[in-house]
Amino acid sequence: MNNRDMHTLQQVRVSETIWKFIKKKSDDERLPMNDLYNTALRTYLKSRRQSKHHYYLVASANDKYRSLWVRTTTLNSAQRMAVRDGVSVNSIIFSAMVIYYFECQSIVFETGVKTSE
Repeated sequence: MNNRDMHTLQQVRVSETIWKFIKKKSDDERLPMNDLYNTALRTYLKSRRQSKHHYYLVASANDKYRSLWVRTTTLNSAQRMAVRDGVSVNSIIFSAMVIYYFECQSIVFETGVKTSE
């Protein structure tokens, strides 16, 4: 197994709405959930690589912690961004998942094709 294929278990607070969305999208597309949130995180990191001082989202204290298998190289990039911007890595992961959720919802709005709820 090469470094690119390694994953690290990360505990992240995730809202029930986001978690159910990822689960349903995973079922609908027959993809592992970790493929979806890893893609969301990689896309988020890539789009924010050069700029700093973004607004990051924080899950509610009432949200459950979820165990996510995050690609280790992607998690390392998220950790570097977290240090750079002075936020927790969990805020970066949660923000990525929320942005992914809203981007998927806007695709539904624009196309009228509903892929998941």
